[in-house]
Amino acid sequence: MPLPLTALVELVTAPGPLSVIASYVGAGVVAWVLIGVLGSGRELTSRDLALALVSIAVGLVTAVAAGGAGITVAWLGVVLVAVLVRDGRRFVAALLALLLAGAPVAAAPGEPILTMAMVTALAAATAIGASSRTQRFTAEQRRAEAIELERRRLAAELHDVVAHEVTGIVVLSQAAARIQPDSPQADALGRIEQAGLRALAQIRAMVATLRDPETSQAAPLAPARAGPSGIAEAVAAHPGPVTFDDGSLDATAADPVGWILLARATTEALTNVRRHAGARTPVHVALCSDVGGRTCLSIVDQGGSGGIGGGSGTGLDSLRERASVIGASVAAGPVEGGGWAVTVTLPPSHVDREQAPA
Repeated sequence: MPLPLTALVELVTAPGPLSVIASYVGAGVVAWVLIGVLGSGRELTSRDLALALVSIAVGLVTAVAAGGAGITVAWLGVVLVAVLVRDGRRFVAALLALLLAGAPVAAAPGEPILTMAMVTALAAATAIGASSRTQRFTAEQRRAEAIELERRRLAAELHDVVAHEVTGIVVLSQAAARIQPDSPQADALGRIEQAGLRALAQIRAMVATLRDPETSQAAPLAPARAGPSGIAEAVAAHPGPVTFDDGSLDATAADPVGWILLARATTEALTNVRRHAGARTPVHVALCSDVGGRTCLSIVDQGGSGGIGGGSGTGLDSLRERASVIGASVAAGPVEGGGWAVTVTLPPSHVDREQAPA
């Protein structure tokens, strides 16, 4: 029965104004709580739950004591039962269901139809809540599977393509250096060799972490260490003036795949600064965590015209595609006063994916 209809029925059938007022006030508070919860898609907080339960109990008891049935507040109580079942709070849902089922008995002892209607509504609410919980668990499972698939795809690409090409570069640089060990190019070839060997070590570490992130936490993973180290190293490699701020960061907020995305975003953004604004353009890089457990990275430059230009936007498109797989977001665009900003936001990594649906 829709809420406006229950309110109208109660207004017509109530024996006095106190019954109507008690039910309406209790229903208003519960409706305010439910709108905030269902509108945002979040779970009930302890404060929300306590406020809703007290409002239902006071409104229902007062309405029944005044000779009414408290239909309006009881109806919203049924909706709250569905939300509690959805959130896995079965014990609290059972207590509330007992209170709601007993209200018709107290209000109209000789009217079993009212009691049967309430029991039927509670059964339907429980079924709807359980179905919603199962759908939420299924969606979370699919997200976890998509993340795992992306991990393995990245690992395969790194191992089969990138590592192979870097190995070829190292071998060629070693061979060239041995042919002409005293040539002016020998030092540059040695640097190429060392850079290639470091890149191979980083690729192997990334492959190990992507294939099994739980057992590879200790791997020397330069581009995606457990914390801002990988971003700091990408910043240090930038030839121009750059500041790095991670003062409000929770280093445990992102998982290994998230840190790989942030490191990739840092490298891409700083490369774009050199290409479009010039290597000497000041850049500010910031890492932070918000109250919801999300990790945020921003790279903002002050603008310039010393770059070589060009670029197809493929790098940012690739970042957005990879970010969408793990539920992250990438935003890029001009800033007021000149310059360009790239912002990456990761979702919280502490989602409990092992919990089964009720």
